[in-house]
Amino acid sequence: HANRRPMHLISVSSPQVRRIELHDSSMEGNKMRMEMLTNQPFERDDMRFEPGGKHAMLFDVDRKLKPGDKIALTFTFDPAPPVTVAADVVAAGDEEPGR
Repeated sequence: HANRRPMHLISVSSPQVRRIELHDSSMEGNKMRMEMLTNQPFERDDMRFEPGGKHAMLFDVDRKLKPGDKIALTFTFDPAPPVTVAADVVAAGDEEPGR
């Protein structure tokens, strides 16, 4: 965003998912730790979703979705309008698209 004021990622939602939580994973010693994020602030171009880091965890996903389908995810920000993206559906354990 062109504004210098920090933005906040408030939530992620989808009509095909009952609940989506934002998490950040990190290593503490030899253990992976996952922390739930709420109202996550970030500077422009500063938030990345990636394996082993920040991610959206989807619960109770529509069972009609199959690998190869697309799912609409809406990211709600403050102070900015929501952004909807199409994400690829992959089977659990499959390699992430683009890797």
